Amino acid sequence: MEIHSPPPPDTIVEEREEHMVSPNGGHITIRKAHFLKPTDTSSNGKVSELPQHCLSPKPFIYDLKDLSEKGVVQRLETPLKTKQPVEVEEKLIKGRKEAARGRCMFASPKDWMDYFMGTGHKLEHEAFLSLWTCLKKVLFKGWKRPTQKWKTWVHNMHDKYQALWEQVGICEAILSSRYHIKQHKELVLGIVEKWCLKTNTFVFPWGEATITLEDVMVCWDFSVLGESVLIPLKTKQLVEVEGKLIKGRKEAARGRCKFASPKDWMDYFMGTGHELEHEAFLSLWLSNFVFVTSTSIHYVGKHVFPIAIHLARGNRVTLATAVLSRIYKDLSWLKDRIFYSVVVQTNELVNVYAPFQLVLVWAWERFLGSRPMPNSISHGEPRITKWHRLKVNVSDIKLPINSTGKSFQWRPYAIAINGWSVPKFYGDDTHLNEDIHSFARCLRVNELVGLESIEQYLPQRVSMQFEMDQDLPGCFARCTGNPDIA
Repeated sequence: MEIHSPPPPDTIVEEREEHMVSPNGGHITIRKAHFLKPTDTSSNGKVSELPQHCLSPKPFIYDLKDLSEKGVVQRLETPLKTKQPVEVEEKLIKGRKEAARGRCMFASPKDWMDYFMGTGHKLEHEAFLSLWTCLKKVLFKGWKRPTQKWKTWVHNMHDKYQALWEQVGICEAILSSRYHIKQHKELVLGIVEKWCLKTNTFVFPWGEATITLEDVMVCWDFSVLGESVLIPLKTKQLVEVEGKLIKGRKEAARGRCKFASPKDWMDYFMGTGHELEHEAFLSLWLSNFVFVTSTSIHYVGKHVFPIAIHLARGNRVTLATAVLSRIYKDLSWLKDRIFYSVVVQTNELVNVYAPFQLVLVWAWERFLGSRPMPNSISHGEPRITKWHRLKVNVSDIKLPINSTGKSFQWRPYAIAINGWSVPKFYGDDTHLNEDIHSFARCLRVNELVGLESIEQYLPQRVSMQFEMDQDLPGCFARCTGNPDIA
């Protein structure tokens, strides 16, 4: 077999002849293939393997209809008055200890599933519903619904600053904040169940897939180019602007509380002709829709002021990298919290602050059987309008994540849609422009620097999402957690 010379170390793609198998099975052929680096060949045979627990074929969230069964909550919250239900409760409490198998005091959700699921246990249904109530405690705090006043502010500011927004790559992202994606918690948690913390990918029976920079860039229109979100304010003038925003954060509260709520902030800045109205607008957008925290759900967060100040002055910031970093972080945290922790024994709510509507949109774009009928897109509107305010009848939706990969759309954004312009990097024109540069960023193994985390980005594990061939993924040496190195 002919092997091509190794490519230069700074290239993204490795080309060589290889024995290849079709994704749908079939005969093995020898052909020239294109792989995203690092592969096992480019990393001296070191393969990045999946943890064994990620390969378990036994799903928990296998039936969306069961997860949304009518009357379940009412039934479970009804006090147990008769002798028989009390005995059932006592048996479940006993099983809570037995399922732990001596590893700890009480069973984790994973222990609980291993103990009851598919075993024929006479209390399997009660055990399932008990864990179901645990899943209902998950609250997606970063999943925001825009108010009419916010939509009006977007419209007014767009008329003034459209050119600047396009220059720094935030125009479509801001316009996308006007749309509302209704929650479909069952499908999102079904996807979360497949998340692998080590690789930042979803592991399905037919292969790996993940949310990539391409998804964040195309679906939500965040830029992958620009400075890090951690870029400081380097001049005295910029620091003074930040000080004025911090002062306004208190003044806008008008003594009602310590800091301004989003409503207070809009009342104080919107349409007033304030010299910092643009910075204030961008701050609210970032705080309320992009980088939501436990604080910013109540008050406008000052953690976004430096980013807003840079954007308002025409300095591009790579928001896509930071958004994806937070999504990865919260996917890992939620997977651990729900499926490996003891949250099932507590009444604690599980709050998720990443914009998890992107997780749902990712699933709808790729799993044809999981989605409602998309909206049509008016010319010039963002792609996210496909899913605006769509209601989902859970009983009509299937969860095909454990079926064959034939139902998975590897390249949904390369398919032409009426009213939506396919990005230039999907065409045949290879002229090196901003679009091509952006797409190249999506292909390169990297560290995703966010406001609160640095996450590993491994596109070589999901090469088919970029119309490449899939090789054994090579290992990638992580940075030391220093954002300057990442």
